[in-house]
Amino acid sequence: MSNLITFIPQDLDDLNDYVKYTSRDLKLKRAYQLLSIKYEEQHGVYGPYKTATAVFKDKSKESGTIKVKMPKPVADFSYKQIRKLKDRIKSKNYPLYTVHKISSRSRADGKGSYDIVDFKWA
Repeated sequence: MSNLITFIPQDLDDLNDYVKYTSRDLKLKRAYQLLSIKYEEQHGVYGPYKTATAVFKDKSKESGTIKVKMPKPVADFSYKQIRKLKDRIKSKNYPLYTVHKISSRSRADGKGSYDIVDFKWA
């Protein structure tokens, strides 16, 4: 007998929830319809922080949608701003998200760079 372990996935939702796109993957100056947004609180080495994941309508993708990790200013929205976004989605008056410009800045400690996203809601 071999010590072969067989893996039978019962639920693949965890694999489908993986987000690999960021605002850098969206086309510049194109309005994307926000279909849903999800806020989570993470716990890192330097303390808690928030993340936001949005689902946009994208006809160029096979599924018709694209799941994107939102920039930090969107993740740090106040409760009232989050409520406004979710109310507009619920009433099917979908907000539009447009990325105008993405620039990179090098970190102060010299260990890489980070992106600054200039975006607008409509």
